[in-house]
Amino acid sequence: MNKEALEQPKTKQENLNQWQDELNNIFPTGVPEMSVWTTFSEIVNTLKFIGEGKQTCMILTSGLGNIDLKSAEPAIEPDCINLSSGGVIIIAKPERLIFQSFPNQNREWSYFRLETATLQPVTNCFDEWCREKITLLQDGEYDPDPSIVNYFDSVEEPELIGCRSVFRYTKSSLVIFVRSLIDNKFIEDSLYKKMNTDDYREFISEMINQIAQKKAVEHEEM
Repeated sequence: MNKEALEQPKTKQENLNQWQDELNNIFPTGVPEMSVWTTFSEIVNTLKFIGEGKQTCMILTSGLGNIDLKSAEPAIEPDCINLSSGGVIIIAKPERLIFQSFPNQNREWSYFRLETATLQPVTNCFDEWCREKITLLQDGEYDPDPSIVNYFDSVEEPELIGCRSVFRYTKSSLVIFVRSLIDNKFIEDSLYKKMNTDDYREFISEMINQIAQKKAVEHEEM
């Protein structure tokens, strides 16, 4: 996968064009309706490619808002991945990455769904989305207090230099859409957590049909 020629998208159409280029790079023989990655390296490399410092796509994160995917890399915690927006850092243990697209539809509706495996919680303070906000120390250990990044003394506590506040998902799923679709507010950010893979695909398919029907009615009324 080669991304050197891709630049920062500035308009919706440029965003869609870049998304299409990225999908063509990932699937050089043709974009399928569905593809699944289960090995850790493949999942990391695919997510790294569609992020990689650009602003092509966004992660739907209930309770955090929708965030840009700018980088993906192996985490210090074994078998886990770091997903970063440049500000927010998500740590999860990937189980499989699923790509979904829809026949005869704009690639704008294509999306990735990251399903994660269970992680033992660090604290008892994780929220309804199976997510805990904690501090990642330089040595890879966790501190249950997420606020120490704001008040530690770098002279008396040098071991805390470089620590970061992170969101660690103990069991969940995340979905990634092209930015322009999310910006248009077509997607409600918590529904994917209430649906399995097949049900969510059906939900998006129904949404596509509803929007098409609405546009057809509006066209007839013109």
